[in-house]
Amino acid sequence: MFIKLHFLAMFILPTIVYSDCYSKSIQTWICNNSYKLNNTQTKNFDYQNVLNNEKFEKFFLKNYQLSLFKIDNYPPTLRVFNASNNKFQTIVITSRNRDKSNLRQLILQSNNIQQFNIDTIILPRSLEIISLANNRLEILDPRMFSHLKNLTKLDLRNNQLKRILPQLLYNRKILLNNNPLDCQCTPEFYRILCEKSTNLKRSIVC
Repeated sequence: MFIKLHFLAMFILPTIVYSDCYSKSIQTWICNNSYKLNNTQTKNFDYQNVLNNEKFEKFFLKNYQLSLFKIDNYPPTLRVFNASNNKFQTIVITSRNRDKSNLRQLILQSNNIQQFNIDTIILPRSLEIISLANNRLEILDPRMFSHLKNLTKLDLRNNQLKRILPQLLYNRKILLNNNPLDCQCTPEFYRILCEKSTNLKRSIVC
């Protein structure tokens, strides 16, 4: 009887491997850091251990108070990476394993991200959906997305973007509502694309 119960528990109860991280199924891992960490503290964080050592399809990262979020590696089986509702200000994603990646969704909404640029972020070509909604973005480097041929949706709602380059708006679903975009005083083709993507149509005397 004891053996049967033990065997059943292996499949029903979450498998706790690290202090902050656990798996509810073979496909999904969750890391939840519910306590504050000093940003100057040096520590090998649990989420990176999981990314380096496990094979799974979905990864959720919650309640991390770090200003810097860095990904050096992630499993080639990973499809969804959701790091919403943290306190990240700066994102660093290296090119390691990028060519082998099958990542489809990168969700970084509801953080404190101010910049998203090619100097610190190398995105895998497999991406289809990126969400940076509810951050503090002021600058967005369009070169980051030029190689993403599968990208169909880019969510940039509720940021501080004032201008967006036209090439980002072509053949993609770009969500730009609630940004202080200036769609006026620009070439006609840009103004039309810009106003289609946002609910803020500012009337400015040029």
